[in-house]
Amino acid sequence: MAFYLETTPSNLPVLDPSEEILLVQDQVGLYFGDEKSFRHNNGTLYLTKKHIFYVDSVDPKKNSLKIKISDIRDVQHTSRYFRSSPKIRLSLRHVEKSWACKICTFINVGDPINPCRNCGVANRFTIIKPKSDARFSQGLCTACTFQNYPDLNTCEICGNQLKNVDRNQLIQLSFRGSGSSKFYEAIKSETDEIEKQRYSNKYDTKVLRKAILEKSLRMGGIHDLEQSHEMQLAKNGRTLVHAFQDLDAFFSLAKDTMSLADQFAEKMDGLTGTQQSDKVQQLLNKSNQLGVLRGNHLDNVPVSANSRLYDIELCKSISEVLRTRLKADTDTVTMTQAWAIYNRSRKANLIPPTRFVKACELIDSMEVGITTSKMNSGLILFQLKTSNHSGKLLSAILEVMNPSTTALKCAMRLHWSIGVTLERLYQAEMDGYIVRDVYEESGSSLLYWKNEFDELSEELTKWFDES
Repeated sequence: MAFYLETTPSNLPVLDPSEEILLVQDQVGLYFGDEKSFRHNNGTLYLTKKHIFYVDSVDPKKNSLKIKISDIRDVQHTSRYFRSSPKIRLSLRHVEKSWACKICTFINVGDPINPCRNCGVANRFTIIKPKSDARFSQGLCTACTFQNYPDLNTCEICGNQLKNVDRNQLIQLSFRGSGSSKFYEAIKSETDEIEKQRYSNKYDTKVLRKAILEKSLRMGGIHDLEQSHEMQLAKNGRTLVHAFQDLDAFFSLAKDTMSLADQFAEKMDGLTGTQQSDKVQQLLNKSNQLGVLRGNHLDNVPVSANSRLYDIELCKSISEVLRTRLKADTDTVTMTQAWAIYNRSRKANLIPPTRFVKACELIDSMEVGITTSKMNSGLILFQLKTSNHSGKLLSAILEVMNPSTTALKCAMRLHWSIGVTLERLYQAEMDGYIVRDVYEESGSSLLYWKNEFDELSEELTKWFDES
């Protein structure tokens, strides 16, 4: 059955720690049974190895759903017929919320494919029931009590329906655009993997026996540690050799190379003082500057010159990365800094500036938790989307003045760059909240003060009126 889906502020599905998005398709509607769901008329599908996520385009917080791959019993594909869109029919099995272990009778919660949480034994044992009772309950008609063949759907005598198909156990995915065949093949592949796992859980006695035998024959002690260390060194050497053969091979093995760099950084953290040479210290600093973008699903989205789906998903991915950098309401990031931060997190398959700017133009029209602002000089800034954001920035600037400040002090206090600070101070000065004065001692530094001339002029006006 379908469950409620929790989404991120960027309208992306919340994934499990070991889950990655494999395929993305937009312009998809849902049918429950044969009835069209008007609340789920248009959305985006995300496929992983565990779930099918539906994120609604109109109201993603309320109308988003997810379907477990393990709950799918059968998958069928119907092509386009006249005005009918191509559909994928998902027949869902009835999964009990709890099941009792046949070994320790512990009540487990979740899918029966998982092993018992108490004893760890897989649920591959079945209780044999009398064959006559099972067949008698399957084909019995509730209207005329005639015993039908178990595989029939209607009674042979009175025509009554024998099998009641639940509306929630049949979900159809209607593809208004393209991509139905590719999505069907991907779902079919994942369901086949689940079925293989179910089969292996039932008939894995020989595999377990072989694993126990290999573990018992394995040598231990110092020899085992030396052998594993040599195997790890050989694996690392092969990874580096293959990675630097050419640029394409380096991109294909980027993940292995970065994991090797992380292992190198962990080992180097244990060295202190003179044990680190200058070159090793430089390599360590470079490895610490690398970021990791988890769940990078853009590689599975089709790219074209006018692909709006790719721009939308790129906009969501950018907002996910920037929200980890923007902590406070006053934090800001320029367009150039955002482009560098995002490409550093991708590591490979970098995004060109033109595509990045095109995706950032969609941020204000999408509810992703981030907004943009354009300064008088044309500088574009990113900040968290909050209420009365300009008022909070002005309050932060006025709090720094005690009673005056310079651009450098303001930048250090608010963690802004000098360029952003000068833009903010100039905007506040144009709005009449602060004033500037040339510092007499140095002659070159500018001091910014709170504008108290308006209050003084109002008091003088009242004094002249009273006199």
